[in-house]
Amino acid sequence: MEALLAPFERVGRIVTPNHRQWREAGDLLAKVLEHRPDLKSKLAGLVNDCLLALSARAIGATLYTRNRDDFVLLRQIRSFSLVIVN
Repeated sequence: MEALLAPFERVGRIVTPNHRQWREAGDLLAKVLEHRPDLKSKLAGLVNDCLLALSARAIGATLYTRNRDDFVLLRQIRSFSLVIVN
């Protein structure tokens, strides 16, 4: 794991969610539940996706993913740059 992370750490390319993003994730999940109560059982599975989206948004990065459904859902509520890949 160290060999994998070291090059990214050296150039400052490791992004971790801060307190603000954790709070925003809670707000975002609450809004998902408000708009889509049928997804209540799925909320726990969206926590990491929220944190990824909000961390990318905070640094102005584009999030690339194959997970279309979850991230399109989140982007309907909070804007962030997203590219869906095949």
